[in-house]
Amino acid sequence: MPGCGHCAASQQSLQQLLAEGVIASLECIDISHHPEWAERLAIRSVPYVLTGPFIFQGERPLSEWRYWLDVVRSEKGMAIYFDHLFSAGQRQLVEQIIRYQSVSIQAFADLLADTQVGINSRLGVGAVLEELSGTAVTADLVKPLGQLTQHEVALVRGDACYYLSLLGWPAEAVPYWQRCLVDPDPEVVEIARECLEELQNHDGVGAAR
Repeated sequence: MPGCGHCAASQQSLQQLLAEGVIASLECIDISHHPEWAERLAIRSVPYVLTGPFIFQGERPLSEWRYWLDVVRSEKGMAIYFDHLFSAGQRQLVEQIIRYQSVSIQAFADLLADTQVGINSRLGVGAVLEELSGTAVTADLVKPLGQLTQHEVALVRGDACYYLSLLGWPAEAVPYWQRCLVDPDPEVVEIARECLEELQNHDGVGAAR
């Protein structure tokens, strides 16, 4: 926006990175002249920066832009980015990104596999999954979470069992829960049993037996 000091500072930093060859191209849009962009992207504040699949709102120092441009290229980049958003209380932005880029939900499996990820991110993952439960988006997460039920860390296996129950695809989750009934960790066994019992109580057809 014209007259916005934060926009000017962000533009200057990004133009420097462009000159250094850190980024290949830079497109700057004045939403006072193109309000359709603000409407299309549901922009509520500026500067609003898109870099790859990442969305940033607000000014950042040059060093932080360098950091995120490295992260966006990394294998676990989306998981790191989502962890940042959850920690900053931006759960709704995570949900927005996943709705527009459904493949990005795969990063939830990377988040849950990381034992260093904090409680805010774990709770955030659960909240987003509940909002999207039963959609085609969450269906794509059944297999990655199912694989985590065989993780070497019991905490991760237990979390995977629980988060499978939030996806809204219980029939697909049943084989993973049944496998966890013989897990060496009693807490994992208990979580799997509760998930199966909840399914039985919900549909009354015994599909979880």
